[in-house]
Amino acid sequence: MKNFFFPALLFLLILFFLPAQAAEAGCCVCGDLNDPSSIKYLLNVTDCSGCTVPNPIYDKTNGLCKDDKNCCVTTEKVSQKVKACDSYTTPEMCKTEEISIDKKEYFDTKCSDTLQCSYIGSVYQQPKKDVVVKFKPQITIPGSKFIAGQEVQITFNTLGEYITAIYVFLVGVAGILASVMIIFGGIQYVVSFGSPDKISKAKDTIVSAMIGLALALGSYAILVTISPRLVEFTTLEVGEITAGKFLETEGQGAKGAVAVAWSGKDVNIIKYKVNGVEREISVNDLIAKAASDYGVPRNWMKAIMLVESNGNPDAVSASKACGLMQLLPATAQRFVKDKSIMTCERLKDPATNIDYAGRYLEELIKYTCPTSANYKSGKKAVCKPEESKCVNGVFDPWVSAAYNGGLGANCSSITCKGLTWWECIGNPGYNETRAYVQKVKSAYDKIVANAW
Repeated sequence: MKNFFFPALLFLLILFFLPAQAAEAGCCVCGDLNDPSSIKYLLNVTDCSGCTVPNPIYDKTNGLCKDDKNCCVTTEKVSQKVKACDSYTTPEMCKTEEISIDKKEYFDTKCSDTLQCSYIGSVYQQPKKDVVVKFKPQITIPGSKFIAGQEVQITFNTLGEYITAIYVFLVGVAGILASVMIIFGGIQYVVSFGSPDKISKAKDTIVSAMIGLALALGSYAILVTISPRLVEFTTLEVGEITAGKFLETEGQGAKGAVAVAWSGKDVNIIKYKVNGVEREISVNDLIAKAASDYGVPRNWMKAIMLVESNGNPDAVSASKACGLMQLLPATAQRFVKDKSIMTCERLKDPATNIDYAGRYLEELIKYTCPTSANYKSGKKAVCKPEESKCVNGVFDPWVSAAYNGGLGANCSSITCKGLTWWECIGNPGYNETRAYVQKVKSAYDKIVANAW
């Protein structure tokens, strides 16, 4: 047994301290994003096979899925009152979008443990500033910055640096131990003076040390063959998360979740009131007229109407988008010919709403792919349509994306070459747009299939 003591020791040291390669996993959204009660999140999965509902959304960055380990606090900028606390998996989900009256702040604690969440409805409690934390190592790790008695500031990657330093030191110790044992065995052999017992012991020592080295080198060679990343003893660094750059959008973009979730059924004859008198009108007729007047594809326009309001003329979203097509009054105002003021009440009239939505869609069709946009900081962003797949006038998905996220959503992405801003999951702020495009396409397919 003693012949294998040193080989076993070296082998265990190598296996114990080799870095493990984490399996990449994302998350899956099962359900309707506009109906929170229907949503089921599958975390740490590699596909959506666990979903039983149609059209699940898979995201390997975990940006779409919620988790109760982190908290996003929404606060009104002016009043400093806390409006809501939501649980999200990543900081990218907790970003202030185009509506600038609010700000969002991300905390790596549960909402139930986050101080700000106890102030919902009242003035925001400012969190304490970060405190610089330092520690003094009790022992020195040779070849590293960790020296006994000298302060080291704790950062995101201090733990990784510390583990790496220990690993490199132990690997060196293992090699030195094997070399020392070989030398010791050689000395035993030299001073054996021909004694069979001493020669045998010397050989056992040398052979055991060489077997240990062979195991260590063999393990290294196997791991390199499988994947070089398994032996890259790099620092376990956690990079600093920087704020994403949001694009200002022309029009009503990023106007928030739709007011009424689509039921999946057709809508044509709707009821509305004029001066307290209830009336009926055909949505199909209104859409057909607007489509003819402004050169908008009829079926796509109806698909947007179904997804936006489910045919409810009185629908008003949290961001004050109004009526059948969920127009913001400010967006409709741009197309008003006289000096009248466009209001939400006016947009609740079906004919008015559909007509102004047609005018807005006509504009989006002409200028679907922008050549420039503005960051919220005021700086100009250069958009290069030729570097993305965006095509002017193509509804699926470009015009649909612009209707929900604004023209800036179709700006070419710097983060994801060949894609637009909203398509790139690495760009924060457009999770809703990605889901919206799929919903509009689904509604369009049903309209065509059933001749609605």
